[in-house]
Amino acid sequence: MRVARDSESELVRSHFCQNLSKAAHSHRRMGFFYQPVVEALISRIDHPSGEMVVDLGCRSGWMSKGLISHFPDVRVVGVEGVVEMLRVARDENFESGRFTPLAALPQQLPLADNSVDLVVSALSICHHSLASALKEVERVIAPGGQFLAAFVARGTLVELASAWSRVDDCSHIHPFSGLEEVGDALVEAGFVNSVADRAHWKVEYSELETLFSDLRALGETNVLTQRRRTLTGKRRFDRLRSALELSRGSDGKIPISLEVIYAFGQLPPSRPVEFERS
Repeated sequence: MRVARDSESELVRSHFCQNLSKAAHSHRRMGFFYQPVVEALISRIDHPSGEMVVDLGCRSGWMSKGLISHFPDVRVVGVEGVVEMLRVARDENFESGRFTPLAALPQQLPLADNSVDLVVSALSICHHSLASALKEVERVIAPGGQFLAAFVARGTLVELASAWSRVDDCSHIHPFSGLEEVGDALVEAGFVNSVADRAHWKVEYSELETLFSDLRALGETNVLTQRRRTLTGKRRFDRLRSALELSRGSDGKIPISLEVIYAFGQLPPSRPVEFERS
């Protein structure tokens, strides 16, 4: 069994939140990245058994909006730790009257034990301690309830990571989890009938500036604790650009890989009774 990487310990949390806050209003233009994931997750939901669904790490509201559109009798609680993102999600879903914003971190949910039948998460808790987040999700889900999530996976931005490796030996790309880590973490958290699979696709860029603009729009600039603390500088950035240019295909496009892990877990219909020893 592999121990899930504690992604949170590898980030400068305050800087990460600042980046997401700055990206709150540009985040909505990243539909080409979010929409296929939202559609894939929703296609795996037969119908929520309860009237409330928790969108964990709702960011700018892509998943919440998809749930509200697809299930007309469902209310969505959007949980997000970055207030500016939560405001955008609230505004995007305001007209439906079925969205409730909740400012909280995935590992500190202000929800009662056993109070939710379905928790869904799209591409957000991969930047937190997976074990802590899943433990908290397990606490709030009622017996027999379900957890469905999409995680940014290790095969994402491998071309960019390879290009940076030719420039220096510092950390530049977040070390996302692998398939086995996610599956093991679900089992360790107490979920049964767990299933995890992954999908790959590529986004092709004609201009490198568009790639970097998209990363900023997602709030995904480098905030790793092991990153270089000085400015990149024109010379080093030109070396990165030259390294990426080597992957430009005959069609003139630079392919960038994206990998997503889809995971499902369900809690047993009843929780085991714990006895205290006298």
